[in-house]
Amino acid sequence: MSRVTVTVQGQPYTIACREGEEARLARLAAELDRITDEVEAHVGPLGERRLAVMAGLRILGDLRAAEANVARLKERVAHLERAREEAVLAAEAAAIEAAGEIEKVAAAVDGLTARLNQNTRAMRANEPPER
Repeated sequence: MSRVTVTVQGQPYTIACREGEEARLARLAAELDRITDEVEAHVGPLGERRLAVMAGLRILGDLRAAEANVARLKERVAHLERAREEAVLAAEAAAIEAAGEIEKVAAAVDGLTARLNQNTRAMRANEPPER
């Protein structure tokens, strides 16, 4: 275990933490200090307990708003994933249809090529061409 001393509202607090968590706790304490300053600036001087409750309510309100935003984003991602899957299926169907059409065109070109070759041979042999 490690210890870190943080300051909130001018009061130092020594907190036990895991090794490596000291910097994170210091950043969180600095954020809490900023929030308590904002609360006091907005509502005026408060006692420690009341300030802690007001700051806690503000933090919980921010947390709930962030959670709601995450839920909305998850719904949006799910919607986009469904739309992407539908688009992939539609593209696959279009590719299959296009491949069928290409095969038809290729068969028609093969038929025309065969007729052209036959007519060319007939012309070389001085035979009348087929129609």
